[in-house]
Amino acid sequence: MTTYTELVTQVRDYTETDNQVLTDAIVNDFIEHSEKRIFRDVELDCYKGYETGNTQADNRFVLLPGYDASTALLSRTTPTSFDMANIRYVYIYIDAGAKTRHALELVDADFMSEYYDTPDTGSAAIPKYYSIWDMGTIAIAPTPNAVYKFEIGITKQELGLSSGNAETWVSVNAPRVLLSACLCEAFKFLKAPQDQQVYEAAYQESLSALAQEQLGKKRRDEYRDGALRVTLPSNQP
Repeated sequence: MTTYTELVTQVRDYTETDNQVLTDAIVNDFIEHSEKRIFRDVELDCYKGYETGNTQADNRFVLLPGYDASTALLSRTTPTSFDMANIRYVYIYIDAGAKTRHALELVDADFMSEYYDTPDTGSAAIPKYYSIWDMGTIAIAPTPNAVYKFEIGITKQELGLSSGNAETWVSVNAPRVLLSACLCEAFKFLKAPQDQQVYEAAYQESLSALAQEQLGKKRRDEYRDGALRVTLPSNQP
């Protein structure tokens, strides 16, 4: 595992620099860029989450939870606020007791424009479709004829490493991936392309192992998939 302080020290040690060359602000940028790169390169369970809320009757638009409409930016005013990366699913609960639900089908915004050629409340019903309307809004169709509870499955980046957040799932469970990504950023900054290529290869190797573990082995079920078997070379007896 690697803490924030340890990672900062490792970056300076590997690059043989000090805090006069790689200041805290610069290293923090390396860490932020690296965390965002890992987030986009591999889907980890620690990025999965969901949000709940309610539709409005006779309103086909749903504001995504965590979105700050007043600033048109995703709210990050508290440590528990996360950037919305993508939507994995949208469910609508049909009954008030939230016992019956169905998944909405993802369609293009063009489909919605055609569907709502003449939108009015007279065509309101239980929603069946959704589309990404803009950065903080989804459109649903038909227009809800009542208030429905919804559940939106999302991927979200975990709160990053900082002086106020010493550990993350990635820093604890995949420290080599994070360190290699940071060193790629560091050697690009230091104009050392040969060293950057070395750590780019290290990053790709460690990321591949992480993906194999998280997206391969972790997704297996021995009952359905069988026990994992790996062929190893051996000498003939």
